Amino acid sequence: MQAIGRILQIVGWLWFAAGIVGPVVGLDRFNFFPGLVLVFFSRIIRAQAARTASPQPETNEGEAETTPPPRPLNTERGQPSAPTPSPQVSYTPRPPVPELVVESAEPPDDQSDLLERIVAAGREVGEEITEKTSTPDLAEPDMDRKPMTSEEMIARAHRRWDSKRG
Repeated sequence: MQAIGRILQIVGWLWFAAGIVGPVVGLDRFNFFPGLVLVFFSRIIRAQAARTASPQPETNEGEAETTPPPRPLNTERGQPSAPTPSPQVSYTPRPPVPELVVESAEPPDDQSDLLERIVAAGREVGEEITEKTSTPDLAEPDMDRKPMTSEEMIARAHRRWDSKRG
């Protein structure tokens, strides 16, 4: 069986080479694909022959054993190894960290000025938002009214966006 596999492998490699070199030389009759198939087919045959030709273990009486020996499962545990010693950890205390002292709870004058300006700006923005949302002009249109024309939509958009920019 192995001899047939070797012969097929040699023929396959020759056919593969003829399929690659053949068109260059002028032999368009050969294609490389059948040679490639022969190479893989021969490898299958040779592997099968090697598997069947492996020697069978013999029993005490000289007969070949009909059942293979049990294989160990990957899930089974081997002999427990000796326990590993735990590493010795040495402890070196750190020096104490000095505590931070806060001098005063009140912000300096320049920070309080800045804080007051931020709060005032926030109030103004909040008032603008409540005014814009409460105006019926910017509210969603009722379904009872007729649809707006494009000029009306453009004018409405200008009113909305121009007030936000300025």
